[in-house]
Amino acid sequence: MNSRKGFLDGVVFSGGEPCIHKGLLQAIDIVKNLGYEVCLHTNGFFPKVVKQAINQNLLDFVAVDFKAPFYKYKDICGVSINESEYSDLADFIVSSGIEYEYRTTVQPDLLNEKDLIDMSGWLKEHRIKTYAVQEFVHGNALDKKLKSSLGRIWLTEKAADYFNNSVENFIIREENRINALKIAA
Repeated sequence: MNSRKGFLDGVVFSGGEPCIHKGLLQAIDIVKNLGYEVCLHTNGFFPKVVKQAINQNLLDFVAVDFKAPFYKYKDICGVSINESEYSDLADFIVSSGIEYEYRTTVQPDLLNEKDLIDMSGWLKEHRIKTYAVQEFVHGNALDKKLKSSLGRIWLTEKAADYFNNSVENFIIREENRINALKIAA
């Protein structure tokens, strides 16, 4: 990594889920001590690891997946999430002062307008300032029946209005990154 100094500004730890690896915090510490900025992308299922990394000042940015309203997590992810721990992590991140983003990949066969509106209420309740929805691109998804989203049509105007009224920075990401939209609340 020393050979990349001056070429790279930072390192992103992502996955799958990086927080399942026992050596994650040690690896982040090594990278941080080399002078790089560090970003963690997580699904939020391991709040203790994320909190420890923030408490040890190892992170410059954290991105947390908000996959679905809690009543749909098991259907979409195959496992339930502990809503209380997930919400506590959100409150911790917001109060920590670290830069962060919550985000949802929207696949229209899995999430509908009501789901998205319900999610916007949780974001507002936990004072999440930056939230992004991104279109689903099939790539190597495990479920081969899922179809890629087709542009912005997957996000209704009503749902977008709810997000605009729930968060300070609402971002829409489409597959074509050049055309990504940022809508300020």
